Amino acid sequence: MNKQRITTKQLALCSVLLTLMLVLGWVESLFPPLLGVPGIKLGLSNGVLIFAVYMLSLPTAWVLMLLKVVLSSLFLGGVAALACCRWQACVSFRA
Repeated sequence: MNKQRITTKQLALCSVLLTLMLVLGWVESLFPPLLGVPGIKLGLSNGVLIFAVYMLSLPTAWVLMLLKVVLSSLFLGGVAALACCRWQACVSFRA
């Protein structure tokens, strides 16, 4: 099995991108719901995720997305929001 090691530069980029996704998710939570529907958001952090796919790799972006979902649900929505956000993230990443 050939395991690739992540470099320090890639690790620093991952941490900056994760922080940027969390901050954009927090800023996005301050906006009122679009069209009056509570689940619809702008998806500002998805742009950062697309950048992560381009600069890093698809598995690394997948891990960043999972970390963003877990951390943002714990910071912003509580543990109950984790179940809903996890499925939405998996569906949006697959599309």
